[in-house]
Amino acid sequence: MLTGEADDRLAAGSALPELVKGPIRRHNLVEWCAAENDYNTLHYEEAVARATGMPAVVVQGSFQLALAGQMLARVMACADRLASLSITYRKAAFEGGTIIAGGAVTCAADGVVDLGLALRDGDGEVTAEGAARILRGAGAYPPAPAAGEEPPPRVDPRVAHLVTDFAAKAIVPTVDLIEAGRVRDYLLALDEDAPAGAAVPPLFLITLGRVRRPHEGRKGKGMMAGSDYWFHAPLAVGDTISARSRIVSGEARGKDVLRALIVSETLLTNQRGELVARRINRVLRWE
Repeated sequence: MLTGEADDRLAAGSALPELVKGPIRRHNLVEWCAAENDYNTLHYEEAVARATGMPAVVVQGSFQLALAGQMLARVMACADRLASLSITYRKAAFEGGTIIAGGAVTCAADGVVDLGLALRDGDGEVTAEGAARILRGAGAYPPAPAAGEEPPPRVDPRVAHLVTDFAAKAIVPTVDLIEAGRVRDYLLALDEDAPAGAAVPPLFLITLGRVRRPHEGRKGKGMMAGSDYWFHAPLAVGDTISARSRIVSGEARGKDVLRALIVSETLLTNQRGELVARRINRVLRWE
């Protein structure tokens, strides 16, 4: 949770205190499924995971993203604002393992702190890495960019069928009400305190627009490659968040197996029409 005062651990050249989560048990993964309202059986049924070639059930990429946000929150003051956060997944993490979130300040000047982030497993191998920007003492988020014309998606014809299949399920408008109970579940899934009236973390947005029941898989195979977030307004219990997504591109990847790297953009606005955040998701899909 956010601290009350500015933290010297955000000074130039400083390493952030590591956040260690583990060993990660099955109930942790199920609890995160509930927090983000996505019951993909890959994350709690061993037979499903092994059928995809995995040695055990897989830790959600979104859980690792939330851990990175949790680590940052522990060194941010109440008036600091998380302006952006990006993550790229490098290696799967599994049940029974440990995830260690760490980072270092790469630049700090004029109230702007840039950080490099890395998440590692218990063997020291990088499972995800990324970057973040924090505005110190700003009390406000960066202004939203002016709306512009959206260019048509750039899709390689070789993977058009994979992009079409993905878009049919994932590129749909959603509307979510931020409820106190869901914020509590999000915090508890991260082993954080969840007092009444707790502030809504920016990365609570992870949980919105996601509704997948256990039997509702997606045709084909796929995995998250990464996400980028830019934050422009605070979240509060009672807000209604509308999400509108579009396909940006679909690139052909792979030699032996044809894969599609699908990039999508989501704009999230509140009930006042304010842009709360912009998100870019990168997903790999194959048959």
